[in-house]
Amino acid sequence: MPHKSEKSEILNDIMISGLVEALPSMIKMADWQLIYSLNRDGISMLTFFDKCKYHPNTFLVVQDFQGKVFGGYCNEAWKISSSFYGTGENFLFTFKDPNMPTVYNWTGCDD
Repeated sequence: MPHKSEKSEILNDIMISGLVEALPSMIKMADWQLIYSLNRDGISMLTFFDKCKYHPNTFLVVQDFQGKVFGGYCNEAWKISSSFYGTGENFLFTFKDPNMPTVYNWTGCDD
């Protein structure tokens, strides 16, 4: 289990353990730091990009109004772009099971 800078408002420890298993092996033991929070930092996408610009290896975690949790892992700093970026290590996820993520890895079908 990684050390976290603060308790997540969305993910519990079991959910985090499941996401850690999907990470590239070189960063599975890395500490987790909350970089951006909608509740703390507001709704500006520019603020999101600014706070994340020096942080590769990030999760974007969303909880919708119905309580569904989903998101993605990105191995590059987030930036405004008109094209795809990242590598095949990036993935999307959702929690169909309340505690275990369903991970959607890159298929290689597009670039």
